[in-house]
Amino acid sequence: NLSHSGEIVMLAFGRNVQVGVDVQAIKQIQEYQRLAENYFSPEETATVIRQNNIESFFESWTAKEAYVKAIGYGLYKDFASFSVKIGGTSSESYGDQIWRICQIAVDKCHKACLAYGMRNENELWEEIATGTGENDRYLAGRKVYRNKTAIVEGINRITYGELEKKINQYGCYFKRRGISKGELVVLRIPNVKEFVFGLLGLIKIGSIPIVTNSLFGENELKGIFDKTDASTLVFYDKDEVSLRIHKGRASRQICKIAVKDIAEGLKEDTENIIEENKELDSIALLMLSSGTTGVPKLVPITHRMIYWHIYGYNQKFQFTSSDSYLACLPLAHKVGLYSPGILNVFFAGGKAVLCSDLDCDDIFVQVEKENITITALVPTLARIWNQYLNQECGYDLSSVRKIIIGGSLVDESLVTKLIEKVECEVLPLYGATEGLALYSIY
Repeated sequence: NLSHSGEIVMLAFGRNVQVGVDVQAIKQIQEYQRLAENYFSPEETATVIRQNNIESFFESWTAKEAYVKAIGYGLYKDFASFSVKIGGTSSESYGDQIWRICQIAVDKCHKACLAYGMRNENELWEEIATGTGENDRYLAGRKVYRNKTAIVEGINRITYGELEKKINQYGCYFKRRGISKGELVVLRIPNVKEFVFGLLGLIKIGSIPIVTNSLFGENELKGIFDKTDASTLVFYDKDEVSLRIHKGRASRQICKIAVKDIAEGLKEDTENIIEENKELDSIALLMLSSGTTGVPKLVPITHRMIYWHIYGYNQKFQFTSSDSYLACLPLAHKVGLYSPGILNVFFAGGKAVLCSDLDCDDIFVQVEKENITITALVPTLARIWNQYLNQECGYDLSSVRKIIIGGSLVDESLVTKLIEKVECEVLPLYGATEGLALYSIY
């Protein structure tokens, strides 16, 4: 945050902290007490009148301005509606943070204050995964949403209450199978509800999923096991590729769990789970990058990175509890997962529709039936959509407000045609797995 007065410039920097700063040159104002009566709270006005000097006026002014800058309102907020205490806190509770105000010594001719708010960010990822946060931005999973649909997969509809239960059950099952905190687990599941249960169940018990494409062949999977200390493979069904994986690094025997077959085992587990504490900067999962010329490289993604991706994209794209996200791309991809993907819509309390069949008729039926508002495509799939929509298919796609395109070069004609056919915003994506993705909005 930045403030300046005359030749004095103040800059405030914070990590995990929202900050506001204000500096003012002390000027002789004859009617400063009247200004205090108009702009300060009764308590603050009484202090200025009692001390009867201009310095006390500027102390209170800089404290109040630093605070409103820290909370992002600036001078739009009514100064008389709250009190601040230098060396203490604000009189109001804004958001879910504790706001502190301290005076900064500059010189005899200036007054300056710093305001900052802090919260326990270690809880943020759990608010996304299980909806335990009290802030209105983190509504998913709270009682008001327990009966709201979180996931649609074919004929299956999973509410937020059921999702929370499944995450706990999967976590308990994995712990009972010997998976512990910090252990690497290869996750190879297609776009089905079990992907969500498995991923969040593993994260909840503190293990580290290596999220892989379900279409990976035997060589790619063996390469991952040879490259890491992973000793468990969690997959969907007993496919030939998964069954042929037996040993990892140093001839370590691989434990294999097919989640399609564990329904009976889940009944033995309780709905509650002992949570493993996780540091915000600890690794949440490993994603794959590249891999076109050999074994993919593993990219560590921290809880902090995931949180800021979700928070930033939800703010930028205005995700709400009314949104329905169609997951066409693999959930193992960054865009399908959180840039933005299913975790973004869970964070907002919306609905994720999982799609494993890329046939246009099947997709457009889902768009129409579930009132899809946001989806993501690769350029090849976008071209197929354009070709199909050139025909009079008769589907109502008016609910779609944003389409994200990424994965390779996107030409302008592709974007233009898609806008003409679907009549929505199109957002070409560019960015590495390691960092934030960047968008241009057409």
